[in-house]
Amino acid sequence: MFTTSPARLSQLVVFLGILAGGVFAQGGSPPTSVPGQSTDTQAEDDALRRLLMEGPRGSLAVQVVQGTAGGAPVGDVQIRVDLYHTDKPIWQLNANLDKNGMAMLGDLPIAVMVRPVVWIEYDGVKYVEVGTAMDESNPDTALKLTVYETTREEPEWYISMRHMMISIVPEGTVVSETLVVENPSDATWYGGEPMRGEKGTTVRVQLPKDVSEVYLESGFHGWCCTTFEGREVAVQMPLMPGQAMFRFSYLIPPQPEELDLRFSAVAPTESMALFIPDDGLIADEKGMTLQGTENMGTHRMRNFLATDVAAGQEAGIILTARMPVSTTSTQGAANKGSALLILVIAGGIVVLGTVGVVVMRIRGS
Repeated sequence: MFTTSPARLSQLVVFLGILAGGVFAQGGSPPTSVPGQSTDTQAEDDALRRLLMEGPRGSLAVQVVQGTAGGAPVGDVQIRVDLYHTDKPIWQLNANLDKNGMAMLGDLPIAVMVRPVVWIEYDGVKYVEVGTAMDESNPDTALKLTVYETTREEPEWYISMRHMMISIVPEGTVVSETLVVENPSDATWYGGEPMRGEKGTTVRVQLPKDVSEVYLESGFHGWCCTTFEGREVAVQMPLMPGQAMFRFSYLIPPQPEELDLRFSAVAPTESMALFIPDDGLIADEKGMTLQGTENMGTHRMRNFLATDVAAGQEAGIILTARMPVSTTSTQGAANKGSALLILVIAGGIVVLGTVGVVVMRIRGS
């Protein structure tokens, strides 16, 4: 389970996919060869290894501070530092903080541009922070990481922004969501009911009716820490103070008469926006108001908005007309769900190169 400060959200979106599958070097040295590696790749790695060992060095100052009022000083805790080059981990070392939560790491290889990523586990939660790039022209840098005390008491968390983008395809309707959640307290919340093993639930979001497939794109830690039951996607990760962003998509099969796009607010929601194609479909407003139309890429979209949606309320639209059930498809049974994935990739809704592998859960699986 990982948490990060709001200031690094955009950087960490880039690192999520990398960190999920990367092989880390051990003991302050570059990674060794991987079995089955090509000769050309091995030669490149050998050249990089020599360059790192013989090239210029830099230093990194790390400060870890307590973000919870009245919380204990961080003190002597071990941290891990990974250096990334072109989205790959090329160096790793461990260090201990002093009693003031400080560590100075020297002799870092900077013959190529690297970016430090610092990890720490505190009070049962792992935190990660991304530093500024280092190279020969910027050999020394500093990084500050904030940790928090944990709590089982639910904070007054809320959704500051929930944006939904609609695309209609022969296989049904694709909804791509961006969710920004706020924890206004100064403690990391472990979560509560419903429980999944020893993991409590923090962020919950209600989807429209009849959703059959869900793709997790960024902000999640995979299906190991996320559930999809009924209409609810629930996250089993600690929620740290400040802001957290989640991106996901799902497929609603073709509906014979109308498409119900009402979204339930599990938590108070400041802004809920819905973008649908301006293609003649009749939209019956249900707690949302049409704001106008705008060009988005090659499509013209209608924008519906609801603000200050209270917990437990629903807002959205119901689409009617031109909603026939598709009887033909270019997708075979073996490719079930691929239409959604192809649309996510080709439509520019999510840049998969920045988030790594997209994972999917089908209802009942």
